[in-house]
Amino acid sequence: MRCMAHIVNLVVQDGLKGKDEHEAISRIRGAIRYIRNSPARYKKFQECVEFEKLETKKLLSLDVPTRWNSTYLMLETAISLKRAFDAYEDVDLAYKNDLLRQPFDGIPTDYDWERAKVLLRYGHSLQGTPGSPGSSFSRVSSSSSSSVGTSMQFLDHEATRTFTIEKSSVCTKQVGKGIA
Repeated sequence: MRCMAHIVNLVVQDGLKGKDEHEAISRIRGAIRYIRNSPARYKKFQECVEFEKLETKKLLSLDVPTRWNSTYLMLETAISLKRAFDAYEDVDLAYKNDLLRQPFDGIPTDYDWERAKVLLRYGHSLQGTPGSPGSSFSRVSSSSSSSVGTSMQFLDHEATRTFTIEKSSVCTKQVGKGIA
């Protein structure tokens, strides 16, 4: 029997393989990799962070396939630094051209950033470690002693929550269109 953390990792990794999610994460990861691969680029990026007056202590980091929360942390940091990424496009003239070549998948689009925000909202409830007050993992695991039952309750709870977030987001956009 696998441990709950391993099951959650497998489920989340599988969920991130959706076409939109995979492409969004891949382009954001590529932009981070491009910047981190050179100390000069990284320094320029840090200057963009300062120029945009982004007050964060977070540093760009890449995710690790065996740790789903590293993807969450990578996206969380990248989203908080999005304005610096936008400014970096103007500073590094090779940025766009290089990201359009292999092994990169292109420049992160506005849609990619929006998808990442949705994934971040979903991952936020998973981010709590078992036993952290308020995390979905903690609430669900405390309601059942069976690990299989707990896994199924947890996944059902998160699937319902994600569907509600997505439905709410779509409804809000459609209502906004009707008003305009």
